[in-house]
Amino acid sequence: MGIKDVMGVIRVWGSLGISGSMQTIIQPTLGVHGRQQATPSTATRVFPHHPTAPDNATCRDNQCLSPLGRLNLDPAHPFMKLLALDTSTEQLSIAVQCGDRVWCHRGTGGAQASTHLIPGVLELLAQASLSLSELDALVVGRGPGSFTGLRTAVAVVQGLAYGASRPVLGLDTLLALAPPVIAQDSTAQRVLAVLDARMQQVYAAAYEVRTSVDPTSPEWHTVMPPGLYDPCDLTLPAAWRDDPAVWVAGNSSTLLGDAPGVLHTSDGLPRRVLSCLPDAQALLQLAPAALARGEAVAAHSLLPLYLRDKVALTTAERKALKAHALPSASSSTEPPRQAATS
Repeated sequence: MGIKDVMGVIRVWGSLGISGSMQTIIQPTLGVHGRQQATPSTATRVFPHHPTAPDNATCRDNQCLSPLGRLNLDPAHPFMKLLALDTSTEQLSIAVQCGDRVWCHRGTGGAQASTHLIPGVLELLAQASLSLSELDALVVGRGPGSFTGLRTAVAVVQGLAYGASRPVLGLDTLLALAPPVIAQDSTAQRVLAVLDARMQQVYAAAYEVRTSVDPTSPEWHTVMPPGLYDPCDLTLPAAWRDDPAVWVAGNSSTLLGDAPGVLHTSDGLPRRVLSCLPDAQALLQLAPAALARGEAVAAHSLLPLYLRDKVALTTAERKALKAHALPSASSSTEPPRQAATS
């Protein structure tokens, strides 16, 4: 399927207005869990999966230079094929998994995401010698995040999946901040994920590792669902507030100075903070467990996760903020807006 065919499928998909509640449930065929700390790059990187990998493997020339951590392969299921993408922030990321290898691409997101996303997907699929119809599922960061970025990613995944009759898996973008923490600290149990929501607000959620059969593949459980907060209203779950081992991950640490007990414990000790963005490779790490729970759906059932109706401040509000007359984009008496839990 060429780019013209893909664009045609997406245009047709957008005009269908399909609705319904049919759900497709699939079982995972592979449990591959790669851990990587990477910097954004427009280069493509291929990661072979081995039981152990060099701690500081790098690639040269036109490829990104990134530390590579331990990779874990479930030999009982060696053939899972997945496509993952995320455009929820200013970074565009795409990853393709075929068996024990992962190809990834990172570039500029935002307004440029719609231009580069489909060519990037087709290029990675070609490098992996895969067609869309051979994929087990398509995985996407469903939000919260940029309105334009979420609409772009969801529309592209729906169009590709519908044309190839493949199921889709939407994962919370905040959850995608948890795997990088494990790459930094294999003993981490609790992560407060926070992303800049613009307008002096943040998106936040709390995730905790629960008992897992495979200690190298942690199962993340939602303790606090994704919500929209003024920083001064954001607090840790009650049971976490005296725990110095809580990690704070995301891109909003500079906004959290007014958040009570988030960056410091009650004793004044600083918490560990990891600066990172949602990434397609992290989505691949989360996908096997979500697929095993039956969370994949038909293309028409995929919906983005929006937590805000308002996308920008008015001119008067921006002027008031500059004059320190308006502390936040919404009233401090308004309760945080959270995603519904199932």
